[in-house]
Amino acid sequence: RGSTINADSAPLLSTARTWKSPRVEVLDILRGFIMVVMAVDHVSLFVAHVHGSEEWYGETQYSDTSEDHLKFATRFATHMCAPGFSYLMGIGMVFFTFSRLRLGWSLWRIFKHHTLRAFLLIVPCAVIEVNAFRLPSYVFPELETSSGIYIFTTVLFALSTSMFICGALLVGAQAATRHTESTRVLPVVLVFWAVMSFVISELIVTHSDTKDPHWVVMLLAVPGAQGILAVTYCVFPWCGVCALGCLMGLFLLRRPEKLRLAATAIMVSAFTLFVILRFARSFGNLVNIPSSPTVLDFLDVVKYPPALTYVLITFAILHMLIAVFLTLSRLEEQPFTHFLWTPLKVYGTSPLFYYIMHLVMGAIVALIIDSQKIEGLAFGWIYPIWIGIVILLFPMCRWYGRFKASTPPESVWRFF
Repeated sequence: RGSTINADSAPLLSTARTWKSPRVEVLDILRGFIMVVMAVDHVSLFVAHVHGSEEWYGETQYSDTSEDHLKFATRFATHMCAPGFSYLMGIGMVFFTFSRLRLGWSLWRIFKHHTLRAFLLIVPCAVIEVNAFRLPSYVFPELETSSGIYIFTTVLFALSTSMFICGALLVGAQAATRHTESTRVLPVVLVFWAVMSFVISELIVTHSDTKDPHWVVMLLAVPGAQGILAVTYCVFPWCGVCALGCLMGLFLLRRPEKLRLAATAIMVSAFTLFVILRFARSFGNLVNIPSSPTVLDFLDVVKYPPALTYVLITFAILHMLIAVFLTLSRLEEQPFTHFLWTPLKVYGTSPLFYYIMHLVMGAIVALIIDSQKIEGLAFGWIYPIWIGIVILLFPMCRWYGRFKASTPPESVWRFF
């Protein structure tokens, strides 16, 4: 039947179950904001054929022109999205794990739930996400293989593997410490895993002499393409980001009222360490900045795989947004009740549905453009098309959110 939580953790679990603070809402607000910003990056790819490729083996693709500055600024603004997904997922996994333990779920049942959710992330990845990117042939031509068979690891692949591994860590640490308070052990386990994820990834990448390493190495730490396999999101570093989210989840279970202060502290610390590592030109960069860097050079960090500097600058932005949203909410009589928050709440509570539908809509627009034999529209067109897609998604996400809320607690629809 599995293990249940011990009595020593009861105060913590009571907090997890009864916490109704608006600070939970700020996480939905942040997720919704991320969803909106993320869409412009994919619209840029589908419509203008412009997409950043910040690989560990590459050089900057931006020149010193106004148009390239705009392209870089647009791409840089979306850098926070993938880490934001992983981070918020880690927080949610901790909330779910401890609330279900409080309700009497066995550890085995919780692990099965995390595993099922991880598997269900792979399904839309294989069926919808990859094909949405593949339909317009110019988007990712490397996905066209002679056999017609391809495996492409996307952000949903990273989220799926992270959920499975971090779910196993949460449940395994709990099972191994039945007679002690689990939160004394879990932070150590999660910190160790996060640190080792980035260290191992950096060591493997820096010792790779080719763009085409073994497929196992590619899946774990080194993006690349080989045969039918194209890896953009690998396991180790993205799982480390999720583990950091689990750590924040543990903190919020104990001190939810300190979120704004914690977010501000993390923002300042992450940005300071980012600046130090960039100028140090050593560990954490994967690709070092020039001796006389421009602002663009300084901010042009490696995303594939996520270098530590990439994680630091995106964490600074994510926690700045949390602090700003919480500060703005203090101006309201009831936090996060103003109508301007509504779209972000709607998008933030149906993230996977939003993600799938925005890819479908983007691919349709791309196919229409492709049918006219046009080699992509001018870059400026991405903004009105992006806004149009986001607006169209609002009633769709609102409908899906209401439908999901009407289903039983164990319904598979709630996973989306």
